[in-house]
Amino acid sequence: MQRLMPYLFVLVSTLLLQGCAPLVVGGAATSGVLTAHDRRSAGSVVEDQGIELTIFHYKKTHPEIKSYSDISSTSYNRQVLLTGSAQSRAVADQVVNYVKGLSNVRQVFDEIEINDGGGFGDTVNDTYLNSQAKMSLFRITKIKDFDPTRVKVSTYNGSVYLMGLVTPTEGNAAAEEVRYVNGVKRVVKHFEYVDLPKPGSTPQERGGRGSVTTTPLQGSSRAQEASPRPMAGNVYGGGGADPSPHNVWQ
Repeated sequence: MQRLMPYLFVLVSTLLLQGCAPLVVGGAATSGVLTAHDRRSAGSVVEDQGIELTIFHYKKTHPEIKSYSDISSTSYNRQVLLTGSAQSRAVADQVVNYVKGLSNVRQVFDEIEINDGGGFGDTVNDTYLNSQAKMSLFRITKIKDFDPTRVKVSTYNGSVYLMGLVTPTEGNAAAEEVRYVNGVKRVVKHFEYVDLPKPGSTPQERGGRGSVTTTPLQGSSRAQEASPRPMAGNVYGGGGADPSPHNVWQ
């Protein structure tokens, strides 16, 4: 709990300054209703919000990042996805290295694009695609108890990134559904897979009441550089900088 106190202080301070009830971080409002469906613990949800706020304030206080990039961060279960573009690798690495240095960050997915031409992504189109990708998940009806809100969706420059605590079946179904959304260039999976308790199992058999076992983390870095492993980022479609064949489906 002591580890969470600095982030709770930042969250409360932000709410008081903004004078609003729900906290909006990275375009997603967090409420008690959503938390009830979340496979993360309540502490992890708060910590993810704190991580995003910490990165936001870091970018805001460093003019070189604010002026020469549009990097965004998404934290889910203390794994951070960095998207957007930067005008140089040095600017991108400055953000990546800062996030890697945060003590409560477990893993960093660097998906920052380098664009020395100075142009950034199409925010309006990405916002539209992001909403369409989220809506497409509600068409998944053949998986029992599948909850679309457990999939975190982020979009940049036509690429859709998926995060969340899901089963392999849920993750594959989500990626397959999103890849057919009109206008999506590629879908990148950065899921953390879970083993759910079997129906009818005893508390001893499932390791405690309601426990969820996650796939162990193995390394970090970008999806196109990931070695083949259960939690590797998987890319559907074109784009990217020579992605590894282990993680690409054309």
